[in-house]
Amino acid sequence: NYSLSLTVYDKGGQFSERIVNFDIANTVPIILLEIDGESVTNGQEIKLTNPSDTILDATGSSDSVNDKPGLRCVWLLDNVPLYEGCNRSFSWDEYQGEDYRAELTLEVIDDDGEYSTMNVILIHPNEVQALPIVLIVPAISLIFLIYATINRFKSNNELEIPKWKS
Repeated sequence: NYSLSLTVYDKGGQFSERIVNFDIANTVPIILLEIDGESVTNGQEIKLTNPSDTILDATGSSDSVNDKPGLRCVWLLDNVPLYEGCNRSFSWDEYQGEDYRAELTLEVIDDDGEYSTMNVILIHPNEVQALPIVLIVPAISLIFLIYATINRFKSNNELEIPKWKS
């Protein structure tokens, strides 16, 4: 919080004074992330098209005018520091993980220590999705119910007591 005072005097000794109160606040950086030219949002899952050469671009990130030139970008893959710099090339082959998914975190830090983070999930194009158990169990139950119902009606017709013709 600041106060600026300006007093102006003329030759006759008259004066005028003006006081202005103002606040200076440090704002956090705003992250703008593009992966292979596509804009992404926090928490988004991105299936990579070219895992051997993916372009990570955060040069569009912004902050107040005096902080923008000093922005630093730190990239983490599964919480392990990977790169520094706002425009990087990523290769899945350099990453030694066994999974076909990884969490990419971007931290944009200004020269006053304020920072913003963004997390996205990178998915390798060769990932194979397992069948979800949540769908398998109801499907098997439905098939069994249909089978039991059909057999019940079929068995009702076959077990009728034969009648003698008179």
